[in-house]
Amino acid sequence: MLAAGDGLDALAWLLVLVGGIAGAVTVHELGHILAAGALGGEGFRLTRVWPVVRVEASLPPGDGPEAAFLAAGALANLGGAAALAGAGGLFAVPALLQVVMAVLALIPIGSSDGARLRHLWRGRCAQGETGE
Repeated sequence: MLAAGDGLDALAWLLVLVGGIAGAVTVHELGHILAAGALGGEGFRLTRVWPVVRVEASLPPGDGPEAAFLAAGALANLGGAAALAGAGGLFAVPALLQVVMAVLALIPIGSSDGARLRHLWRGRCAQGETGE
């Protein structure tokens, strides 16, 4: 990875960091939006409660479409990370931020994607489905 001594000053690193974070959030939410369209959703709405941006979509009924919709954000981040990592150099920082975004989104706390996926999973297990 590049260090500050490689000719980049603090402002450049700040721009890479802020741009990487904004890019990771954008890729994540676009993953949800594209999934909603692919799943036959009839529309979506972006809501923002600082610092969280969330996509809400009308999806076909059932747990499957909702689970796919929820997982799509993290999967889009992992795809973005793979694309950026392949570029190497300075793109390693935004690639790492994409991975961090994917992991943070899947932590089951609050109303995160991970918490909502856990709720779906527990509902299936409560109905006698073990998922094995």
